[in-house]
Amino acid sequence: MEDVSRFVNIAFIFTALLLSWVLMQTSEMVLASIGPGSNMILFAGIQLSTVLGIGLAALIVAYYYWITPRAYELATEVAVELSKVSWPDADDTKRYTYVVTWFAIILSLILTVFDFVWKFATDALLSLPH
Repeated sequence: MEDVSRFVNIAFIFTALLLSWVLMQTSEMVLASIGPGSNMILFAGIQLSTVLGIGLAALIVAYYYWITPRAYELATEVAVELSKVSWPDADDTKRYTYVVTWFAIILSLILTVFDFVWKFATDALLSLPH
């Protein structure tokens, strides 16, 4: 097994950052609903919602990911499997992008023709006398 702990730890840090942003926004909304002045400035211009968001995110991520061994093991297994993936080079990526783009254009044209034919048939059937 490769040493992928660096990537796993970076993923945990990004998870903590994302969770802290969500919790900061949530705590700011909750404190705003309590009343004006409830989201007070604690020190150096930092609001209570910021401290709550970052603190809760740090506790949740530290508890769930670093204390729960199964979560860390699962993340490590995912990182190991991703390290085995062979990624295409730039030329292959361009070629595949062209293929997908042309396929989407051709398929959309075919579906457009079917749509017009179906609309014509439906209009013809609905215009028949009863």
